[in-house]
Amino acid sequence: AKHKNHGGNIQVLTAPDGWPLWTSPVRPGREHDTSCLRAHPGLLTTLTEIRENMRTLADLGYEGEADTIAVAFKKP
Repeated sequence: AKHKNHGGNIQVLTAPDGWPLWTSPVRPGREHDTSCLRAHPGLLTTLTEIRENMRTLADLGYEGEADTIAVAFKKP
């Protein structure tokens, strides 16, 4: 039954305590995380402004945006 279900990709921006500040509309699940992030151009400028006050943390799916978002290190 797994092959007949379609997934979605939702981007969520939260405060350090976990409170959701912004959620994106659902994008197709086949899109990469950075493609979904770039589909909302206002979000990247907001993250750049936030970066001056605090770090924005993300998983390895956002590795292409390492200058704006702090991503984890890959295991060697």
